Amino acid sequence: MRIEKIVGQNVARLRAAKGWSQPQFGEEIGSLLKSKPWTRQAVSNAEKGQRAFTVADLVALACVLETSPAALLTLPPTLSTVQVGDAEIRRDYLENPTWSHESTSEALASVVDVVRVIEDGLNALRDLTDPLLEKAGDLTTAGVVLQGRIRLEEAGAARPGDYGWA
Repeated sequence: MRIEKIVGQNVARLRAAKGWSQPQFGEEIGSLLKSKPWTRQAVSNAEKGQRAFTVADLVALACVLETSPAALLTLPPTLSTVQVGDAEIRRDYLENPTWSHESTSEALASVVDVVRVIEDGLNALRDLTDPLLEKAGDLTTAGVVLQGRIRLEEAGAARPGDYGWA
């Protein structure tokens, strides 16, 4: 079920519990927002889940219904997931979010620890590769010298002392 429909069902249930008609509820929303009241059709669309709710909408609806925005997002007991856009979100994530300040701090500390281990590994790898790269540079130089010597010899132009050889 889409999240908009869940919000809509919760709005309809809470509105009915207050004994308000859809037009009365629309008046209450308009009064709170200091704007035009929602029409009966706008309220109906919201309750059917045919409206994309902004955060401001959720807060306003919650204020008028004397509840919390979280209560408007509460899943019926029969549902284990909710459709949010193209994603399916599990009930346990909505009800017990893992993104509390404490868990975020712990996760960040773990990430920092992993980054430090990676940095230490890279430094150790650099300690191993730097001498190898230096030797590779020496080999490259030797290869260039050898190539030059071979070309001179093939051309019959090699002289003692060319490229450091006697």
